[in-house]
Amino acid sequence: MNIKLHTPSTLKAGSGMATLKQFWLSLLATTISIALTFGTAAFIEHRKKQKDKREIVMMLMHDMKYSLNAAEKCDAKLVSFVDKQIEVLKHPETFQTEVIQLIRNFPDFDYSKTAENIFNSNVETVNTIGNVHFVEFVSTFYGLRNSYKTDVVDSFLRDGEGFGTDYDKLAAFNACVYPLISQSILKNMKQMFNQCKLLMKISDEELTAFSEERDKLLEAARDKKMEQQMEQAVKDNADRQQRFMQAVEEGKKKPRP
Repeated sequence: MNIKLHTPSTLKAGSGMATLKQFWLSLLATTISIALTFGTAAFIEHRKKQKDKREIVMMLMHDMKYSLNAAEKCDAKLVSFVDKQIEVLKHPETFQTEVIQLIRNFPDFDYSKTAENIFNSNVETVNTIGNVHFVEFVSTFYGLRNSYKTDVVDSFLRDGEGFGTDYDKLAAFNACVYPLISQSILKNMKQMFNQCKLLMKISDEELTAFSEERDKLLEAARDKKMEQQMEQAVKDNADRQQRFMQAVEEGKKKPRP
């Protein structure tokens, strides 16, 4: 913006006090105009940065909340698995009929790494947040989340491989330790999440409203037909899994080729 200050012609002529007053009024008006122009621009830029910061913070908090919910569901499955395992071990004759219930309680931990990747790969994102402690807590949370996936879910599936078709392997698999590991990591994840909430002064209502808005956007983008097809595919696969298990057991009773 080019703002030119013109000296009044009457001042050039030296017409006295009135012209001097007019000059100072003109100078004051020009100064105020410049201050308002640049001040408003700075204010708008500041508000935009604050909004961007809050959006990033809320995105990360939403991601952590979703991950906690997923981990809690996984933890519940682990407990159910151990309870069912103990029941089956007490009554070996029920193995063939109850093994499907065991399989249904396999732990799974479904979450997206999009927010984590944005957080880890973009230095500008961290600079925008501008709170070192919050960044540290979020980073710790994601480390714990990765540990939950590796040390609980992946380890469970690896150590318990094969017990779905073999009673002896089920008896040799001590799954009791996994709920303990799960609760330990889950507790630390919750602690990091709560510290982030307190640090950034985020209420449950604000986080719920943000999550609901995101869910609405996702719902609007979903293809209902595709969702139905996926649900049917899952059901069909569960049926095939059951028939597979039955076929294996029936085959064991018949002579081998």
